[in-house]
Amino acid sequence: MSIEKTIENLNTLLCINNDRVEGYKSALYEAKEPDIKIMFSTLALTSLECKKELTQELKKLGAKRNNGFRETGKFFIIWGEMKKAIKKDDRQSILSSCKHGENKVLNEYEKIIKESDSLVNSEKNSVLFKQYNLLKADYERINQLHNYFQEV
Repeated sequence: MSIEKTIENLNTLLCINNDRVEGYKSALYEAKEPDIKIMFSTLALTSLECKKELTQELKKLGAKRNNGFRETGKFFIIWGEMKKAIKKDDRQSILSSCKHGENKVLNEYEKIIKESDSLVNSEKNSVLFKQYNLLKADYERINQLHNYFQEV
C-alpha cells in the first residue's frame, strides 16, 4: 500500500473518531440518565485516545496537519439519529442507535485493517488493531446494556 493511501486511511479513521467524540459529547449534554452520561463520556474518551495515536502515526508519515474534520461526516449523521432517541428519553432507542453507530465504526476499521494488511510497517497495524479492540469493547458494553434493558 502506498504512503498516500495509508495517510488517506489514517485520516479517514481520524475523521471517524472526531465524529464519534463530537457525537458523544453532544449526546452527553442531552442525556438525562447518569449511567448513560457516564457511558457517553467513556465512549468519547476512547476516541480521544484513538485520535491522539492516529495523529502521531500521521506525523511519522510526514502527513500535512489535518484536523480530521470533514464538511459532511457520514458518521456524524448517525450521532444525529442518536440525539433524536435521547430527546425521546427512551433508553432502548438510545442504545440501539449507539449499537448502530458503533457497528458502522467497527466495519470501517475492519475494511481499513484488511486494506493495510500489506503494510510493511506492522507498527501501524498494531495501532489499528489496538484501537479496533478498544472500540469493539465499547460496542460489547453497549450491546450488554442493550440486551439487559431489553429483558427488563
